[in-house]
Amino acid sequence: MTYEEYLASLDKWSEYHGFKKMDIQEGLDVDRMFYKESNEVSKMGIVDRFLYIKKVPESIDANWARQFSSGLFEYSRQYKQTFGRFFRSMMIVNPVMAVDTISRDLYDFIMSYCPKQFKSAEFPAVLQLSTNDLYFYRKTPFWGGLYYSGIRQSTNDYFSPKRWEQISKGG
Repeated sequence: MTYEEYLASLDKWSEYHGFKKMDIQEGLDVDRMFYKESNEVSKMGIVDRFLYIKKVPESIDANWARQFSSGLFEYSRQYKQTFGRFFRSMMIVNPVMAVDTISRDLYDFIMSYCPKQFKSAEFPAVLQLSTNDLYFYRKTPFWGGLYYSGIRQSTNDYFSPKRWEQISKGG
């Protein structure tokens, strides 16, 4: 699947999952941004969810990926404050980096990166376009025991072409 085909599918699946495609502000270095507000008991109320995707060169390293992810988390936090709900809701941010083939450095980063945030989750992922595999942190930190499994599942549902195929077949 080409990246352009992936983006077209992502647009449709994001709408299927109730996300609104957002206009990208000048200077925000992403290819797509989606937003959804939902009420989720497992996350104790209102959840503001931000999805981002960017095609990145295979040469990026862990430092670049960390800055990309944390930068989008900070941008989302400022965006959320405009709704006046900073302390009354949870925020989940999914910055996804699309690469043709994942490097070892990027793989090691994504499988170990799990920043602790207050009433928030910064949950980056890497999509390998050559195989349609989606990589993200697979463990559950002690402090995320109530909701981390759900974040992993929804990240897979929202970004994985393999999962979209399963959903399409009723699975």
